[in-house]
Amino acid sequence: MRRAIRFGSARDVWRWTRAVPPLFALMLSTSMLALDHATMGAFIVVRNLAPVPALLSEAFIDRSLKIDLQTMLAMALSLAGVILYARNDLHSSPLGFLFMGINLCAAVLERLVQRTLIALDPIDVSKQGMMMINNGVGALLLVPLALSPTRFGELGHVHEIAAFDARQWALLLL
Repeated sequence: MRRAIRFGSARDVWRWTRAVPPLFALMLSTSMLALDHATMGAFIVVRNLAPVPALLSEAFIDRSLKIDLQTMLAMALSLAGVILYARNDLHSSPLGFLFMGINLCAAVLERLVQRTLIALDPIDVSKQGMMMINNGVGALLLVPLALSPTRFGELGHVHEIAAFDARQWALLLL
């Protein structure tokens, strides 16, 4: 069965639009910046720390969430794995750590806001609608970064984007 894309009220669309896409764009841009100043291994290690602040934040936001001994042991085991890996393969500059920290905060905050707007204080927008808003607004927020003269891959060259054919534009916009 195919579900319709639903956007509900303008207020609900605005609640999603003002919160989630900016965090999504921040997460994407800091990922690119972090990978310019750190190894992929370091980036993955830092992102694997996300469940710890996410769980603590969710417990603070949703008082009904219960954290039991098994959850704490699973978190401790994950943290031990991250520490073990980090001791041997963590290469980054201070700027890389800064971007990875911002990325981690943006990712955790984005998930918390999404959970709040989907489960705790729900909005009347379908999941497909949420994804369309997130990707569309997030893409618009990233256009200045993509067109900037700084080093962000091939998209930093405006003349190359202007020379895209119809197929390349379709792929870019999808």
